Amino acid sequence: MNSEPEETAAMYKHPKQIVHLFDKKAGSLKYADIVIFCNSLSFIFDWKSIYPNRITELTHHYKELLQKVNIPNTSIIVADESTAKNISDLASRQNITSSELNIFPSLGLIKEIEKSNEEEQYHLVKTEIEKYISKGYAEIILACTHLDHPDFFNIAEAKIHQPGLDMLEEFIASQPKA
Repeated sequence: MNSEPEETAAMYKHPKQIVHLFDKKAGSLKYADIVIFCNSLSFIFDWKSIYPNRITELTHHYKELLQKVNIPNTSIIVADESTAKNISDLASRQNITSSELNIFPSLGLIKEIEKSNEEEQYHLVKTEIEKYISKGYAEIILACTHLDHPDFFNIAEAKIHQPGLDMLEEFIASQPKA
């Protein structure tokens, strides 16, 4: 929603303000399709209620994913506390208690990624993934699209879930062929 991670994280404490800003920047433009490629933004509001049949966002991917993973052996890396809370709330609606979840807010990492070039970003995220693998996590959910990279699907030591990339692949496949 803006170029500063800390400001964006602070904005998530005011969902109505974000919805208004989003509508001003994208929703009111009457695009045929709107794709929200941001975990935090996807979770902040029920976007389908104001953009029916136009919106693709990440929450439905998490509903399915939380049912498929081995929760005690899964780390979930998020951008900030608000996203952690929203994922925890979604999990509780699926009868998964927050004490079962291993959610790790990583705003410092996101800030570092935003200051880095593409190669540095890749290595920062790979190092973060390796940190959680070394702690014994067999599955890792990259719950911030700043962390996504197709190569991470090939990491053999753990199953890496990238809901953002999965959502984009699904969206692209749903589009009419030109």
